[in-house]
Amino acid sequence: MGERSSTGSVLGADLVDGVFVFELNRPEARNAISPDMVAALNDALSRFQSDDSAKAGVITGAGSAFCAGLDLKVFAATDADAERRTVGALLRRFGQLTKPMIGAINGPAIAGGLELALSFNIATADGELIASLRELYDANMNRSLDDALAAEQVELERWRQSSPRTWSA
Repeated sequence: MGERSSTGSVLGADLVDGVFVFELNRPEARNAISPDMVAALNDALSRFQSDDSAKAGVITGAGSAFCAGLDLKVFAATDADAERRTVGALLRRFGQLTKPMIGAINGPAIAGGLELALSFNIATADGELIASLRELYDANMNRSLDDALAAEQVELERWRQSSPRTWSA
């Protein structure tokens, strides 16, 4: 059995038989990403990366959802642009790990939750996967779906070029 690591109540982190298990732990908010969760994930990723006994990582969500994306109620009260950059840096960090990260997607992965799931080396879904990037269509900005998808493709390509992984289309 592994030892439970204290990263606060928003994230569980256990080392079990060489596997570092991360559990997003905000089931009452469908594991929506908060600033506290970002900080806890960054701390746990540092420990995972530096622990020679951890050979791989697995990340999942508590409760019935994997991750509902950003907690808009929490982020609305902060500097949204700065927080978005912080979350973006966290997502890019997964692509820079030297150990494999596996996503155990246990429920809906919505918006930033889907982006998080896509940042892992391998992902597996439990049951019926619900995934959505609703922000691709932004009627308030009068952007067509094609324009939004093109912008996302440019951002994805930028991310791929900054990642040490080998990608294939």
